[in-house]
Amino acid sequence: MSKKEDYLAPLAPRPTSKEGQIDVSTTPAFKCLNELLEAGHVGSERIAQLKSKYSLLHDHVKGAKEKETSLLQQAKRLNDQLSQQKYLLENTTERSVKWGSYRGFVEIMQNF
Repeated sequence: MSKKEDYLAPLAPRPTSKEGQIDVSTTPAFKCLNELLEAGHVGSERIAQLKSKYSLLHDHVKGAKEKETSLLQQAKRLNDQLSQQKYLLENTTERSVKWGSYRGFVEIMQNF
């Protein structure tokens, strides 16, 4: 095989369970590390270190994604609340203007 044929291109891991959770051991990174170990290119201790680091990074990315999702949902809720408050403010302002006009009209009529 040529060098190009031996190269494994990284692919995004796909969920392996119904919940969308990813089994890290099935990722291309782990598969590549296993192949390097089997071929004798890297020692088992180094492979264990790399797998540990990859798992840790995966957990951090997963946590960041969950936090981002949570913040986006919160932003949407706050934006909806703001829209509702603007609507209420506009309607209250319109009613105040109408009521103020009505009161002014009543006062004028009482003075006649």
